[in-house]
Amino acid sequence: MHWIAAAGLVFAGACGDDKPTLTPASSTASIVGTATTVASTTPPASTTPASGPTTSLGAAPPELDMPKLTDASTVTTAGIGPLTFGMTVALAQPAIGTRLLTESGRAPSGECYYVKPERGPVGLFMMVSKSTIERLDIKSGSVKTRSGLGIGTTLEQLKTALKEQLQVNGNTAVFVPTSANDANYRVIFETDGTTVTSFRAGKVPEVTNPVGCS
Repeated sequence: MHWIAAAGLVFAGACGDDKPTLTPASSTASIVGTATTVASTTPPASTTPASGPTTSLGAAPPELDMPKLTDASTVTTAGIGPLTFGMTVALAQPAIGTRLLTESGRAPSGECYYVKPERGPVGLFMMVSKSTIERLDIKSGSVKTRSGLGIGTTLEQLKTALKEQLQVNGNTAVFVPTSANDANYRVIFETDGTTVTSFRAGKVPEVTNPVGCS
């Protein structure tokens, strides 16, 4: 199970429910080793009513209107599809072809918050920690890992597939990579004792916190 795989489990206040939210996550990112700064721009809000209680974001620019994440996208210790851990929101949006919206529906605050794709798999959330995406949570839907493991997988199937790389502690099962390149990453499955109910992937220590942003 090579990389990638973030947001399942129990979310703290920052996670809320699974309804699409309408606040774009703003971010700027300096590219290491260069003087280039990448900034995401927030398009002006439309006056057209949205399906929810707030107004629409308006039409997305072309590069953010070609979603590349689907239910067939797979999670690894590196990320999901074209999104890899360590990306800023500004770099992740064109990579996945859609805007990232704050999970709370409000402007980002603090050093840790969740975002979700405006168009993409149901139940997928991404943790932004200190300006970069470091974790994915899958709390519903059909997204699986590259090995085909996910919500609905039994604990026995996890053990069979992951063998000695799986560490089980109560209702939590942790995939620990053996590759030196992936040593600081984990895929963590939460179960009801027999079946996976949610899972997450990402960098240590962000991925190990069962309540996400706290």
